[in-house]
Amino acid sequence: MTDSSPSPAAERPAQGGWSARAWSLVVVGYLLAFGFSSVVAVGILVGSPVEIDLPRPAALIVASSTFALGFAVAPLAHLLAHRWLRLSGTELGLRGETLWRAVGAAGAAYLAMKLGFETLFLFPEWPTPHAAAEPWQVLLTEVHGGVVEELLILALPMAVMTRLGWGWPAQLLVLVVLRTPFHLYYGPQALALTAVWMAGFLLVYRQVPLVWSFMAAHLVYNLANSPFIPVLIRVGASFALTVIGVVAVVRWISAQRRRRRTGPLPGSRA
Repeated sequence: MTDSSPSPAAERPAQGGWSARAWSLVVVGYLLAFGFSSVVAVGILVGSPVEIDLPRPAALIVASSTFALGFAVAPLAHLLAHRWLRLSGTELGLRGETLWRAVGAAGAAYLAMKLGFETLFLFPEWPTPHAAAEPWQVLLTEVHGGVVEELLILALPMAVMTRLGWGWPAQLLVLVVLRTPFHLYYGPQALALTAVWMAGFLLVYRQVPLVWSFMAAHLVYNLANSPFIPVLIRVGASFALTVIGVVAVVRWISAQRRRRRTGPLPGSRA
């Protein structure tokens, strides 16, 4: 993917046609990748779990196929965003940061995700049915969360909103609205989860708009809670990202304080 299209500051679309195309792409991609899981989550929320009236092997294939579809939809949506909407690789969060900033963002995003899920413990546990799953199904689900979610409901809508010049309150609202439906199996407290989680993600993404960092953080978080991964690997990865995240956040806060005292140097970045 080339990086030839104009930056958001250089050219913001003035016509409603671009906005309509952009949000159509976001919504269609979302429905294809997360429509089925959102229906399942809402069914659990209201006490009417969705049942696929097929033999168990066939039902598992159907359910897994809906996750697999996301792996095709996510890169296709980004390709269309580049070709059809003229969004650059940098705008789509695919390039443009140093290695240290990328690693620091992964750690900070991991902290944000961890804090979001910790909010669930502030509420009574919602009764959620747990069906037995094969290791490959668990792995598919965890990787889908790390890869497809961040490409389709973080990087793509953020690219659109940044090009349109939307401020952070609107950005946060959109991110929460997109992330909440398929997490409703946690109960109404899913809204608190996604609000805290997306607030943290947005703060980090506005510092380091690189989607790979958020994919890495999400993958590590998911796999760190998977019983199929050796304990030492899970604990080690979680500890490493936590330390990296704390260091990155402290550095960003220190940089913000220095800028307030002295003003930014020309062309400098935190």
